[in-house]
Amino acid sequence: MNSTGEIFSELERLIDLSLTRKALVHVSSGHWMPALDIYETDDSVIVYAEVAGVRKNEIDVSFHEGFLTISGTRKEMCCNKPITLHRMEIDTGRFRRRIRIHIPIDKEKIEAECRNGILKVILPKEEVHG
Repeated sequence: MNSTGEIFSELERLIDLSLTRKALVHVSSGHWMPALDIYETDDSVIVYAEVAGVRKNEIDVSFHEGFLTISGTRKEMCCNKPITLHRMEIDTGRFRRRIRIHIPIDKEKIEAECRNGILKVILPKEEVHG
């Protein structure tokens, strides 16, 4: 690669290849998976999920047998008219993430809020008596 143009062409090709692989995962599972960040504090585990474009009433959060499950649906954003699609990188349809939490959680105190396209789930740790 001799020129900057060749480098950018190769970079764009690699990005397109990674997006194609992402699409294959989506097609094989039937669901897309939102990106997550998971943090631990002294008293809780906090999970952030990127769910831009999803209404909070279309998100389901559950915790069962040590697994946090976040699921829902993101609807297509474009109009219903005939269109020509040039690029589609924003996943739509059903999504689901299931994460094992290896810390005892107080299920009765779990909180969730959705703001600016980010879902925040607070999983309070069980109090240790002893």
